[in-house]
Amino acid sequence: MSQEAEVAEKTHAPIPGLPSGYILDESDPDVFVLRRPDGSFLAAFSALGATEESIQQAAVEDL
Repeated sequence: MSQEAEVAEKTHAPIPGLPSGYILDESDPDVFVLRRPDGSFLAAFSALGATEESIQQAAVEDL
């Protein structure tokens, strides 16, 4: 199974407002991982303090 397929299996639906293909990996209950369209790591956020705005900002800045 490819890394991208494994990531897709562990994630929930993308956050509205994220650029196309970016996903939020919520497989760890303590840390949310923002992944690029190719499945690579972009940023990590505390599950307790992450906001949709901060996650969206990280993705937009990566474009």
